[in-house]
Amino acid sequence: MLIRYAFCVENVEQDEVFHKLESVISEERYNRMQKYHFPIDKTRSLFAEVLLRYALKKHFAMEGTEIVFETNEYGKPFLKGEKNLHFNVSHSGNWVICGISDQPVGVDVEVIKERNTDIAERFFSKKEAQAIKDSDLGNDLFYQYWTLKESYVKAEGKGMSISFNSFSFAVDGEDISLELEGKPCHTYQFGVYKIDEETWAATCSCEPVRGIFEKITISQITEMLLV
Repeated sequence: MLIRYAFCVENVEQDEVFHKLESVISEERYNRMQKYHFPIDKTRSLFAEVLLRYALKKHFAMEGTEIVFETNEYGKPFLKGEKNLHFNVSHSGNWVICGISDQPVGVDVEVIKERNTDIAERFFSKKEAQAIKDSDLGNDLFYQYWTLKESYVKAEGKGMSISFNSFSFAVDGEDISLELEGKPCHTYQFGVYKIDEETWAATCSCEPVRGIFEKITISQITEMLLV
């Protein structure tokens, strides 16, 4: 089981609908939102939980106080009392995405900017840094690697205790391979795709994720009101 949703926050206003949705999120999420200065940051944070709650209600009939979040020792959130239900959320730019599975899952979304060669050389593997230098599409490859790496460490649930240069990806179209300590790792399957012209997203799952763009569900604001 692998369920993926995305929601575009572009043009979402902090109006009556926004404030209604504030009433359904966790207290921890609400308090976190209040620390943001810019409205777009509050909007992304709000819909990160709202989108997840929508998916949990639609597919698992979970809602309200049934949904309780806790975190592991590395800060990764999980659902209290639901050992066989995993989730992950990410947001950047105009997009919020979430993934739900009965096995570990990680998702990441990043807005494209000019690649920073220094970042690749400092934090990526030598193979990845060289591939970026050699590619005519180096900027896109940079963000493919970045989102894939984020999705992997999020699926593992150990945060930045896993160094980005301790593992390496190779991307050839939809063929994505992972190496750990120089050896192939087949624990996870990966998908990486452009969700729009300015944004890359990736999924790490124990299930195949080929053709992920066609299978991800883009939700609408009217659906969010169903939480």
